[in-house]
Amino acid sequence: MEDQPVERHVSDIQVSAYVSDRKRLTRLHHVLGYAAAMMDVNGIGRLASRVAGVHDHKGILQVHWFSVPADVERHVFRQAWGSQVGDGTDQVEHFRDDVQLP
Repeated sequence: MEDQPVERHVSDIQVSAYVSDRKRLTRLHHVLGYAAAMMDVNGIGRLASRVAGVHDHKGILQVHWFSVPADVERHVFRQAWGSQVGDGTDQVEHFRDDVQLP
């Protein structure tokens, strides 16, 4: 029997914050839900298969990707973080293998 790939779920995405209080972590979960819904509605793909984790670093959303994101994927997180469920800003940084992407 061959090993079957395990499908990731949004709840498998690592969530952390500079100050790990409940409010910040809850906000990150809301942002992930918003971003996942935007990807679904626009037919972009499954969020959990693309994103390893998100981190709130002093109000800056840091998104850690498994591979370099497309512009539309970056836009999804800018929209989500800038929305009423996010921080209300467009301060989003993207990383792959802990290296910040341009």
